[in-house]
Amino acid sequence: MTYLSKARDKKEADSIVEIKHWRKISKMKLTDNVVRNYRVAKIFRENTDRINRIDFSSDGNTLISSSDDDSIVIYDCQNGTPKKTLNSKKYGVDLICYTHAVNTALHGSTKVDDTIRYLSLHDNKYIRYFPGHTKKVVSLNMSPINDSFLSGSLDKTIRLWDLRSQNCQGLMHLPGRPVAAFDPEGLIFAAGINSESVKLYDLRSFDRGPFTTFKLTQDKDCDWTGMKFSPDGKLILISTNGQILRLIDAFQGTPLQTFMGFQNNKGIPLEASFSPDSRFAFCGSTDGRIHCWNTETGVKVAVMNADHPGPIQCLQFNPKYMMLASACSNMTMTEILFKVIIIGDPTVGKTSFVQRYVNDAYRRDYKMTIGVDFALKVVKWSDTQTIKLQLWDIAGQERFTSMTRVYYKDAHACIIMFDLTQQSTFQNAVKWKKDLDTKCSLADGSPIPCLLLANKCDLSHREVQQSDIEDMCKEHDFVGWTETSVKEGLMIDESMRFLCEEMMTKHAELDGFSNSMARSMVPGSTIHLRSQQSQSKESSACSC
Repeated sequence: MTYLSKARDKKEADSIVEIKHWRKISKMKLTDNVVRNYRVAKIFRENTDRINRIDFSSDGNTLISSSDDDSIVIYDCQNGTPKKTLNSKKYGVDLICYTHAVNTALHGSTKVDDTIRYLSLHDNKYIRYFPGHTKKVVSLNMSPINDSFLSGSLDKTIRLWDLRSQNCQGLMHLPGRPVAAFDPEGLIFAAGINSESVKLYDLRSFDRGPFTTFKLTQDKDCDWTGMKFSPDGKLILISTNGQILRLIDAFQGTPLQTFMGFQNNKGIPLEASFSPDSRFAFCGSTDGRIHCWNTETGVKVAVMNADHPGPIQCLQFNPKYMMLASACSNMTMTEILFKVIIIGDPTVGKTSFVQRYVNDAYRRDYKMTIGVDFALKVVKWSDTQTIKLQLWDIAGQERFTSMTRVYYKDAHACIIMFDLTQQSTFQNAVKWKKDLDTKCSLADGSPIPCLLLANKCDLSHREVQQSDIEDMCKEHDFVGWTETSVKEGLMIDESMRFLCEEMMTKHAELDGFSNSMARSMVPGSTIHLRSQQSQSKESSACSC
């Protein structure tokens, strides 16, 4: 049992209690269960035609897209907003990708000719042109370590370039449509040949030919349209214009997995991507859904509704944040979403708690919640991670209790709130906990993490003692408790962060990854959660 402790004013600060607890490592890992909880967070309708390429910046802060409507859109991934729009009406724009600087990009052309263009995003001016291809460029990949990049064209050639020169540094003729990719270290690149073999080249001596070739069974019903190394460099993922993906060993060329079961009834290229930890592969489909497989087991982990009206041809995972981006003519950003329900008797302060936490606002007038209200909160969990909380403020009136099973469904955590100035609301907290435990549980059948909040601690009058609260927590398996004042903003953020840690820890344990996220048992560690706010001297009851 873990308790949260606070001091209401300076006098009480001297007698603050030291509470024992297990220290947590609050770093979230991408697991099967986490992937299943991805939900669409943002939908952007900035384009009037198909989006043909998306690319995240290396720091994960921005996303760039190119579209058949000749526009380039840059998105702010932190705020989830469009940041800048540029147009290339003269040449068109295709296959856009960042260089090593976030203010420059490369893209192919859809008009005039098949020249590759090097663009300054700051002032929308071209820095350099790279002529040479005589047909449409279908592959464009930037080196992860230097200014080299690869291009492949329907003229059946792969060309190696350097950003500093418009002259081609290397030329390779192929028997069919080319696909190519750099490895994560930028030392070698792979070329897909005739949809049946993969050749690996050393970048320093590529003119000598491949140093190894992997022969695979030829796909007769489809063509290879894309190739990517996994971030750890151990795997190669091959995408096609059919209903199949292939995963092979990057060192031996051994076929490891074949991913199927997604729809591609139009014979179009569908981009496939790895998660940053290389444990998952993602691919879009022509029915607007995203499919995910575990790369180790080959098992399909999830099928996500991405709210796309058309085929998902572009899909990438953010290299730094728990964010997945997908595109047809619309752009969506998919993030981890946790559902937290807030329950308790009427007038204990549930709605005010949500408003204070989400908007840092408080209203004195009381408005009864009808059924359920919703709110969203994006939490910056660390420098490289955000999580999204969906808060369900559930009405406490008895006539709504028949609907609680519906409201509780798929919840990840719960807050039960009572009023320190009303003994009856404290006694009813037990009824709410029992109702919750009988109607809602985690995948393994265990209760969802539930935190008990004793609200209105700013009032001098109280009918509930700390010893009684502690006894209730121990007896009814709450993960912890604390006193709060929604009116004064006391212990709101602290209690929610505590609950998020419990929720994420439990979430990871369900997938067997408790070593990395769960509590590391360090007996004797203590916490002091001190409030800076002085105690209010008001004695009248309030509906905060």
